[in-house]
Amino acid sequence: EFVSNFLDIVILKMSTKKIENLKLDLAEAQKLLDKAQDEEIKSILTMEKEAVERILQVEENKLNKTETKEQNPVYSKFEAYAFSQSKSSIKIYFWTDKLGQPEKDQYQFDFQKTHGEIKINGGQGKNFKITFDNFFSEILPDSTKIEIKPEKVKITLEKEKKDLWWDYLTSEKKEEKSITYELSKNNKEMQDFLEGKERPSSIWETVAMATALILVISGFILTFMFATKGLSSDEPASSSTNSDL
Repeated sequence: EFVSNFLDIVILKMSTKKIENLKLDLAEAQKLLDKAQDEEIKSILTMEKEAVERILQVEENKLNKTETKEQNPVYSKFEAYAFSQSKSSIKIYFWTDKLGQPEKDQYQFDFQKTHGEIKINGGQGKNFKITFDNFFSEILPDSTKIEIKPEKVKITLEKEKKDLWWDYLTSEKKEEKSITYELSKNNKEMQDFLEGKERPSSIWETVAMATALILVISGFILTFMFATKGLSSDEPASSSTNSDL
């Protein structure tokens, strides 16, 4: 994507320069044509002028297409974000390391009552977009607060209906956002991040830690069961010895 954007800029500059040169050639051909007296020379100059005009038209069409592409950039989806909530507000967080830590002027924020959108222009040589379609409930757009730091961005949205607990952030991905919500509500590591202490581990790291803990507990249980069974099997032998005596 970065190479493609860079090539587009180079082509744009080359096309612009080429068009300028073609226009100079066309003007020169017209001057010679105006001064020419011989019909054969006029005919040759006319053909030369028409050839330059055709090439100029082709280059101008190329330039228009390139400029149109520049004016309508392509955006890649970015969905690595989390959210938390209080009685009166929703907080959305995302990390910028995979975006190349853009500058503040590279962000565009647009939040309406029922939806929102964030555009990041030029992050890692790409353009990214985060879309929030159909919020769980309406927000107050004019009260939106945005905090941009080098490593993360925090957006605070004020709920229109206070004390309404959101089951998910958007209706588009109820299940995914519900999982994110549960992490933010119950996972201490996520809570530490939301308070600005540190970035949370990925969900897979959390699952791996939980699995390891389960295995350790299972090991203790099995050890206890075998130990108990061993004691039980030793008791009859002791009784037999005592009776023989």
